[in-house]
Amino acid sequence: SFLDNFSTFKYTFLNYANSFFGETHEVGLSLPFNEESAIDTLMIKFRLDGKDRDDSYMLSESQRIFTDLAFRFSVLTTFHDRSFFICETPDSTLDMFHEEKAVKTFETYINKGNSLILTANARKSSLISKLYNVYNPTEVNVVDLTQISKLAINEKCSFSSYIGGLNNES
Repeated sequence: SFLDNFSTFKYTFLNYANSFFGETHEVGLSLPFNEESAIDTLMIKFRLDGKDRDDSYMLSESQRIFTDLAFRFSVLTTFHDRSFFICETPDSTLDMFHEEKAVKTFETYINKGNSLILTANARKSSLISKLYNVYNPTEVNVVDLTQISKLAINEKCSFSSYIGGLNNES
């Protein structure tokens, strides 16, 4: 049960959250009840930088994304072996600083034997390019939709040229 595994889950969550937020932020997670109280009130208490964050409006958009991803990665890695996660356009609201943190966190998740599926709507995603370049291309499976799209056929672009173009801009 979750209650029996909370300390393991908490440790995993804090590692992912610290990876996303950075070591300069204080992240906390606790159960807001003691073991004798009713289980039907089970909730998780989340603290960031010394403040309880009881509602999503108390977090910036990047903080909401990071908290959500840390929670999901923690559930997957605590309660499942070799899980996979689909993340749609993770870079849509992240600045360059937060992209770097996301790349390192995604890398941690993948290196634990998990699979990550990322999508991008942007023509050039530096987050996806940076994560892709962490690994040997033979270790990464890319579904290149640009090979079959009308725009790609007309402009003769491919994932390889896409990644190459991003690397030349850096």
